[in-house]
Amino acid sequence: MMQGVAGVCVAGSAQAADAGLRIRGVDHVEFTVADVERSVAFYVKLFGGADVMKNRQTTRRYLKLGTDYIAIDRADASRVDHFCVGIEGFDIAALHAYLMQQGMAYRDYPSGKDLAVTDPDGARMQMAAADGWTSLASGTAAPEARAMSGTPIFRALRLDHVQLNAADVVASSAHYEKLLGVGQGVRGRLSFAAGLGSIRIQQTPEGRQAGVDHFCVRTDRFDLEKTATALESAGAKLEAVSEPGTVLFRDPDGFLVEAIWPL
Repeated sequence: MMQGVAGVCVAGSAQAADAGLRIRGVDHVEFTVADVERSVAFYVKLFGGADVMKNRQTTRRYLKLGTDYIAIDRADASRVDHFCVGIEGFDIAALHAYLMQQGMAYRDYPSGKDLAVTDPDGARMQMAAADGWTSLASGTAAPEARAMSGTPIFRALRLDHVQLNAADVVASSAHYEKLLGVGQGVRGRLSFAAGLGSIRIQQTPEGRQAGVDHFCVRTDRFDLEKTATALESAGAKLEAVSEPGTVLFRDPDGFLVEAIWPL
C-alpha cells in the first residue's frame, strides 16, 4: 500500500505552499460529548484548569494546551466535529480564490471569518487565522478557571498532529496535497506538514472507522510508568505505552488521545 502512496507523493505538487498559505500549526480540535462537565473535569486532571473558557451562548468549553486548545461541546452522539489549522496573515477572500482554482468545495462559517473543507472520508478541516485562543478570549468566550487538587499529569506545549484513517489513502492524499503540499511517508503513514504540527493519514485499521483516529499533544518530559498509572487513576483506558515517552489512551467518551514528549 505504501509503495503506491509514495508514488502519489513524488508526483504531487507544493501548490499550497506556492499559494502562500503560511500555516502555523494545528490550532484546535473540537469534539462533542454527552456530558461536557465530566469531559472537562477529565481533561483538567490531565492538563490543568487554569486556562478554561466557556462560550457565552452555548455549553461549549475550551481548554488551552500550550499554544493551542481543544473545544468540547454537548451532543447526544460523541464524535470529532472538526480540527483546525491556523494560518498566519489569514485572508479569506484569497483562500476562497485558491480553493475555487483547485476545484475544492468549501463552506464558510457563520462568522464569515473562517471556512471548512471536508475530505473523502467526511473529516472536516477548518482553516482560520492563527492563534484562535486569543480570538476566543477577546470575543465569544469567557474565563472559567477550574480548581484542582494536585498537579496536572502533563504540561502541554502544543497540539502535535491529527491522525486520520482513510478508506482510500490515494484519494485522501490527493485532497490534502492541495491544502498542505506534498506529504511524506513516515512509519507506514503519510504525514502532511502543517507548520509546527502535521496531519497524518493511514489506511483505516481493522476495527476502526474512517475519519479522525486521534489527536496528539506534545508535552514536557514525563515519567512513563508514573504517567500511565496516573492516567488510569484519572479514568483513562491505556491503549499503548512506548519508550521513551509516548502514551496512547482513550478518554471516558472513547476518544483516542496520544501524548508525547520531545526527544
